[in-house]
Amino acid sequence: MAELTVANRLRRMAENSQMRVVAQKNLLADGYTTICMYFVTTSASTVQEISQIIAGIVDVFSVSQGMGNPDIVVIARTASNAEVHGLAKRIGAIRGVSMVESVVVFAIHKMRAGYGDHAIEMDCREEESEDLDDRIFAAFRRDGRQSNREVGRQVGVSETSIRHRLNKMLTSGLMQFEVVCHPSFVGMAVIAVGRVQSQPGYAGAIIEKLEGSDVVGWLAETSGEHNIHLILTASSNAELGDFCDNVILPLKGLQKLDIQIQVARFKHEYHLAYFDARESIPKRK
Repeated sequence: MAELTVANRLRRMAENSQMRVVAQKNLLADGYTTICMYFVTTSASTVQEISQIIAGIVDVFSVSQGMGNPDIVVIARTASNAEVHGLAKRIGAIRGVSMVESVVVFAIHKMRAGYGDHAIEMDCREEESEDLDDRIFAAFRRDGRQSNREVGRQVGVSETSIRHRLNKMLTSGLMQFEVVCHPSFVGMAVIAVGRVQSQPGYAGAIIEKLEGSDVVGWLAETSGEHNIHLILTASSNAELGDFCDNVILPLKGLQKLDIQIQVARFKHEYHLAYFDARESIPKRK
């Protein structure tokens, strides 16, 4: 089809919060060294009120509401393991929170970067930064299809300078470009969190079996009783159930599996992702 037709369709999908091209920064950039997960049980206050308060914490980049206990699943970044406990105490001090279980992510084995809810407001700290690289990233985060020339005009430097800094960020693994779709737009109507407890010595084999599945969008090895955590996406509850029954539960060394369907998302900074450095990058206009 014609280039103009493609441009019009891309613009319409972006306006409808269905799909857009964005720049993504590595989760472990900006001084962050540790990824952690919190499972929050509530009482008294509504889950929605507590979720909104947690979503306002700067280091938190994902907040979702689950069906049943725990009520809220939180994923955050911290500058050290010591700060993991401090963030747990901060969440636990919120009125209506009755329990917080925290786990430290030892290794991220898979993080699918192509799903996100564009209707959720993102953190905009980079746009206020005095650092040139931060401002370049902020411009491409708003619209990854912009030309280097246009971004140079916005931040007040030459196109050549933009190209040089962009190449450095891409090849170092600090930043990447990604097409991000709303899960429902590509038929993924069900999102669930899975918590796996493996028998000693079997975690590696279980991770290897699950890593290649399209249903698995997040796969992390963590501390705690449940030593493997998953985020699963499926087209229906039936597909999710089949995957759990026929793929996960028969795995050798599996001791326990807990699955919780997520019913609402209050924060998801899809401009953050986990990826490796690139040996080569595509040319940009």
